[in-house]
Amino acid sequence: MKSKFKKKEDKKEVLFFVVLILFILSAISLFTVFVKINYFQEIINGYASEVSTMASVTIIENLSITLDSSSINWGGGMIGNGSNNATLMTMGNSSNMSDSSWDNSSVIGIILRNNGNVNVSLNITFKYNVTEFFGPLSYSGKDYSINISNKEAGSCDGLGITLNSWLLVNKSNWLICEKMSYYLDTNEIWIDAKLIVPYDSNNTNQDITDEITITASAAL
Repeated sequence: MKSKFKKKEDKKEVLFFVVLILFILSAISLFTVFVKINYFQEIINGYASEVSTMASVTIIENLSITLDSSSINWGGGMIGNGSNNATLMTMGNSSNMSDSSWDNSSVIGIILRNNGNVNVSLNITFKYNVTEFFGPLSYSGKDYSINISNKEAGSCDGLGITLNSWLLVNKSNWLICEKMSYYLDTNEIWIDAKLIVPYDSNNTNQDITDEITITASAAL
């Protein structure tokens, strides 16, 4: 009779990918600032007369977001003997694992930074939901959740999804922020992941991978 628990020599590869695809949904705007320069010019008859000219400066809107890492990767590992599942999670600069042994115990969350010169609206989509991620026959105690939080206070306005909460992943288009700041010291957020890996998610070595797409557009 085959045991439901993971044999020591078998490994489950859990590889969590975040792929950044930046869409600029609105056309790049050009803002023109006109500066009036007044000066006096003496002409040959000795009278002073005023003339005006215009100097123009074009400021280009730069919409840009970056990730400090492209993935959350626990590497290969196995569920502890006698356990129904293993919990893997990142919590900003730290991580937690229970009932398991995985190669990368120091994995941390991903920092998303607005390094442009405009506030942005952020959306996030996932390729798989939790059932597709682990497979429909997996133990019912599985979980695949995301937590978005401000790394720097005030970075995300909180008018999208609930911040600082674990949200079960689905394939809907989530609004993260209506407005994310570009100002220094208020332009970074954390993206954290939590996996509860069921003992029967797969029977052979394989990668478990999802892709996340983050879309940015200029905020009004």
